[in-house]
Amino acid sequence: MADAGLVFGGDLAIDAGGDLALAAGSALTEQRVLRRLLTNPGDYIWQLSFGAGLVPPVVDLSANI
Repeated sequence: MADAGLVFGGDLAIDAGGDLALAAGSALTEQRVLRRLLTNPGDYIWQLSFGAGLVPPVVDLSANI
């Protein structure tokens, strides 16, 4: 089964023919690893133990440092 080409936090991509772009090869592997690492446990309703919850901290760029 093919996965849609989607960068985590980005938009779906369209291929040259106007169809939904699919991920393959190393892009598919990268997409799946990032999805596993960045998903919080309990957020994926079909498998509650899925995810590592490694979300980077949000940085307030307006703060005076």
